[in-house]
This record gives sequence, structure tokens and C-alpha cells, in this order.
Amino acid sequence: MIQIFKCWVGAALALLGIGGIGLAIGMAGGAGLEGIARQPEATEKISNFMLTYVILPELFLALILSVLSLYILNKCKCERDC
Repeated sequence: MIQIFKCWVGAALALLGIGGIGLAIGMAGGAGLEGIARQPEATEKISNFMLTYVILPELFLALILSVLSLYILNKCKCERDC
């Protein structure tokens, strides 16, 4: 029973990182909008920068954390059933 609890806690901690990712994307988006409001002529550069260096890496990190969580849960299920 304790082993199952450890697995659930590990999976929950992996998914908890997604909350940090959401916070970071929100802060970066706010800063990007502020930059666009200050310099409307730089809209394309700011948008491209945010997509390339903020959104895509954080999207990949969220996918990795989700897969890690599913892996932990699947591994624990296999150990329990096998």
C-alpha cells in the first residue's frame, strides 16, 4: 500500500511542475504585451521571440512532465499486477 502511495505522490509532483509552467507563460505573456504596448512597431519581433524562446520550450517541458507522470503510474501498476 505504501508503494502505491509513493507512486501517486511521485506522479503528482511531476504534474505539479505544470503549474509552474503556466505561471511562467503567463508572466512572459504579460511582459510581451507590455513590450508591444510600448513599441507597437516591434510587434512581429516580440511575437516571434516569445513563440520561439518561451512558448515552444515550455510546451515541450509540459509534455515531458505529463509523459513522466504517466510512466510513473504505469510502472507502479505493472509492479503491483506483475
